[in-house]
Amino acid sequence: MSQCESLAGMEKALAMRPIGNLMAVIQLWTISHNDWTLKTEIRKQLLVAAKWDIENPKKLHLLGKK
Repeated sequence: MSQCESLAGMEKALAMRPIGNLMAVIQLWTISHNDWTLKTEIRKQLLVAAKWDIENPKKLHLLGKK
């Protein structure tokens, strides 16, 4: 089981980040007529945080490190 640390100010679903060299995976889904569809999957090894834009709810900000 991996260890995680909390990220203050993040949505509950995005509020944890793995400690170490784990691959972060973010999946974006939509629902229509009770049918769930995976729209995209983002895989980043150096992803630090992800947060929805306050003014534009269709924009997701990803923060990574080099």
